[in-house]
Amino acid sequence: MKNSISMFLVRMLIETNTISEEEKCLYMYGIEQGITYIINWSITIMVGIFFGNLIPTLGFMVMYIPLRSFAGGFHAITKRRCFYYSNILILCCEIIFYFWKYIPASIFGIAFLLGNLIIAFLSPIQSPNKPLVEEEIIQYKSTILKIMIIGWIFIASFAGLKWYLLVVGVVLAFIAEAVLLCIAKIVKN
Repeated sequence: MKNSISMFLVRMLIETNTISEEEKCLYMYGIEQGITYIINWSITIMVGIFFGNLIPTLGFMVMYIPLRSFAGGFHAITKRRCFYYSNILILCCEIIFYFWKYIPASIFGIAFLLGNLIIAFLSPIQSPNKPLVEEEIIQYKSTILKIMIIGWIFIASFAGLKWYLLVVGVVLAFIAEAVLLCIAKIVKN
């Protein structure tokens, strides 16, 4: 279905002389990726609404996506597996959102600190599809640090406002990314 929609849109772009025939593959890929993002965000929003945790779910995603984009981590072999793993991750977060009041704050604190250390030391982990040169690794490390600082500011701000479920969402983003970095490191070795 994504392929059909992408083909249709690319044909329209070619017919209106918006793109050339040579750019067809690039635009097909880009449109398919865009559709995938829309589907993933839609499912995430629906799951957040279903569990009554839309705001912390969005807080998780807003922090997790940039962390994941620059830090890397485990990558599924197929797009289908990636889709399933991503949804399992969201469901795990929803379960934690549901039970967060029963989890001692010290556990979240320790997991958050460990997550930060793991992200700082293991990232970026390169994707087999996109190896990084040394200059990019340095740039990614710098960007990851900035993202982490923004996360710390979010956590301090949300805690100050007593929006504890949002704090949990942001903390979970750090923990999830750290776990995926560890899995990638184990699988790689």
